[in-house]
Amino acid sequence: MTSVCSYAGPVLAAVLVTWSELVGYAPDTVRPLALACAVAYLPLLAWQTAKHGTSAIDKGFGAYFVLFAVAFWLPVAGLAGFGAKYAVALIYLALLGAVAGPLILGMRPFTEYFARKNAPPEVWQTDIFKTINRRMTAVWALLFIIAIFLAAAPSALGLRNPPMRVTMEGVLPTVLMILVGRRFNKWYPQHYQRKIGLA
Repeated sequence: MTSVCSYAGPVLAAVLVTWSELVGYAPDTVRPLALACAVAYLPLLAWQTAKHGTSAIDKGFGAYFVLFAVAFWLPVAGLAGFGAKYAVALIYLALLGAVAGPLILGMRPFTEYFARKNAPPEVWQTDIFKTINRRMTAVWALLFIIAIFLAAAPSALGLRNPPMRVTMEGVLPTVLMILVGRRFNKWYPQHYQRKIGLA
């Protein structure tokens, strides 16, 4: 079953960024919506985690809503401006933290959440299963790093025209996730098993 958060996170993030763009990231207008997104999503994330479990991606969106709200509510000079300038890049940064953090700390790789749905429980603790998922998670971390640079490039380089921003912030990262990330997830487990001599 797909987590409710898997839909709510991207939808709320799209609403938050789109509305913020429309109002020019005016703090007085953005603050209430940023807080509302965090207040709406975090209890949903907690409930979903307790009932059915959630992926690192779901948790990454939770981190994003907190980061965005803090950027606009914390009275630190320049913080809201930074949040506005790199609003989309911050999404990928939060997702990177949620994916790479557990990998660095030796915790369960994020792809295991999905792999366990298709693999029998008796293989979950095997070295092969864990190695495959560590490597797939590392690839996803790399994809999110690339996505951060792509999304940050228009603002960092002054390329603020709408077609360029849509391409760099949305289209290219999405294509990267679908054409590289998802295909790698389907290809690599069988490739690795064949490589070590398993049918």
